[in-house]
Amino acid sequence: GLGTFAIQYCKHVLGMHVATTASASNHELVKGLGADLVVDYRSQRFEDVVKDYDVVLDSVVHEYESRTLSSTVLKGGGAGHY
Repeated sequence: GLGTFAIQYCKHVLGMHVATTASASNHELVKGLGADLVVDYRSQRFEDVVKDYDVVLDSVVHEYESRTLSSTVLKGGGAGHY
């Protein structure tokens, strides 16, 4: 899907540090795709773990937009993009 493509493209083509959310059973899968940081969305809030990123891609729905924009997930000063 889009998420697996995005992880691989951002890591291996763009050379980005990649963080993603996944269930515990999928941690090894996404790490194998190139994710540097994996947050178990069932037991952790991503905004408590992920800090100061340049870009957030929400490929499911925009349900996490307010949590992202009201936290320190994105770099401050307008440098980060949702």
